[in-house]
Amino acid sequence: MQYKILANTLFLGKELLYLTECHSTNDIALEKIRAQEAREGLLVVTDYQSKGRGQRGNTWEGQPGLNLTFSLVVEPHFLPPHEQFKLNMAVSFAVMTVLNAFDPEIRIKWPNDIIHLKMGNSAVSL
Repeated sequence: MQYKILANTLFLGKELLYLTECHSTNDIALEKIRAQEAREGLLVVTDYQSKGRGQRGNTWEGQPGLNLTFSLVVEPHFLPPHEQFKLNMAVSFAVMTVLNAFDPEIRIKWPNDIIHLKMGNSAVSL
């Protein structure tokens, strides 16, 4: 099932595409970009990814409803391509810092996963 939700934000999450299940939020976001149906700030969210991908060809597995699984489309024109990973690092660090205010067991698993040390595989993939 798919829901389109329009949020009252500046640009991040302005358009939210929620899928109860999908193969990969990254693939869905890329499909939208290629079809010119995605504008900056599109957030693709799912409760469960059946074919999520990790680093270097690894699969990403998570249990339905236990992970925050999403992809966010951004166009960081203010950074040259070779420096765009710095944005990823800044966002990952900011998310970890905010969550640490609630639970100090939150860490970054580089390059873009926020994990809870006691929960093992439960993570946010940025």
